[in-house]
Amino acid sequence: MSLSRTPGHVDLGIALGSLVIDILGYSLTAGSFGPKTWFAGSLVCCLGTAFGPSMQSIASLLTGSQENGKLFGSLAVVSAVG
Repeated sequence: MSLSRTPGHVDLGIALGSLVIDILGYSLTAGSFGPKTWFAGSLVCCLGTAFGPSMQSIASLLTGSQENGKLFGSLAVVSAVG
């Protein structure tokens, strides 16, 4: 078994971990019965904010270096609209 990992594998692991943390945080926030559990859920949600940047990194790895400008331009438009 090789221990070396490519940057895409690391980014994918970060994205999946962030997604799990986001789901856990939103579940805690939605199921809160008081201010302490709501605060705990909000705090957990803040820990899962690496999903967007890690997905952008994966997208830039999948496209060629000449296409990165178009990629990030279109991602900025989609982010501004939605």
